[in-house]
Amino acid sequence: MHAWFVIIGHAIAKNWIGLTRGDMGLSGIPKPYFALGPASFTISGTTSFYYLVLVIAVIGTLAAYLIVRSAAGRNMVAIRENETLAESVGIPTWRYKLVVFMISAAFAGLAEASMRTT
Repeated sequence: MHAWFVIIGHAIAKNWIGLTRGDMGLSGIPKPYFALGPASFTISGTTSFYYLVLVIAVIGTLAAYLIVRSAAGRNMVAIRENETLAESVGIPTWRYKLVVFMISAAFAGLAEASMRTT
């Protein structure tokens, strides 16, 4: 049943030329623009994109490090090592699995978004 939604969504995205331009893709998307107080800048060159992606990678790595070192991260490691044992000591495995899935989706989306800007 869920596969039908994917097929229908793909067909609409590909064939609704007036909205999505089909196989040609979207155009006219503005370049990233940042305003930090009185200073503002637009990411336009290859070097600028490199530093933008570098900052995103450093922030993502720091976030992952802090997550793993937290109490929730230790619970996630316990679930990875032995899910049955973790559940038997009172760790809500389903909830942590859902949180891990959302975090990994956020990292994947951020990585894809940063790669699309190049």
